[in-house]
Amino acid sequence: MRRLLLPFTHGIDGNAIDFALSMAQQEQAILVVISWLHTSPDATTTEQPRLGFIEQSQDFLALVEHKARRLQVPIERIELYSANVVKSMMAMAGEMDCDALLLFQRNHKAVLLDELELKQLLVMSRVPLLFVQMTARTRFWHTITARLGCWVKRIRNPQKVAAVVLDEHLIHA
Repeated sequence: MRRLLLPFTHGIDGNAIDFALSMAQQEQAILVVISWLHTSPDATTTEQPRLGFIEQSQDFLALVEHKARRLQVPIERIELYSANVVKSMMAMAGEMDCDALLLFQRNHKAVLLDELELKQLLVMSRVPLLFVQMTARTRFWHTITARLGCWVKRIRNPQKVAAVVLDEHLIHA
């Protein structure tokens, strides 16, 4: 069974979650949902992530689990602490045997990740990427996932980045 990695560091976005779940459902894949919490790279400090970040991470994982259960999409959810989140993402994608990493951007701003993390993944990832560009008004994804099959098939080639642009004309209520 195929495995798609949905990484998260901050900024819960229901539309991105819905798209990731629809994509996993369409491809009959397991959605590997991992939330990363930043820790200090300095070994001498015991600084931990702020409570707000921990709560947001747990809320994200709970929301994905709730939506996945409703859609009957198999997921694996993990919460990790790391000083180097991007390096950890690439390592976990390999260890979890993921076929692709799902990355989201809305109006040229990173979604679910920090802007720098997104840019580093686009440049350094050894795992195939499915890069989804959303518009501000894009709300529902279920009708468009059928159109994305060709892009998903391309993610098996590690030299390719499959890019999807979602425009306002795809919106429906």
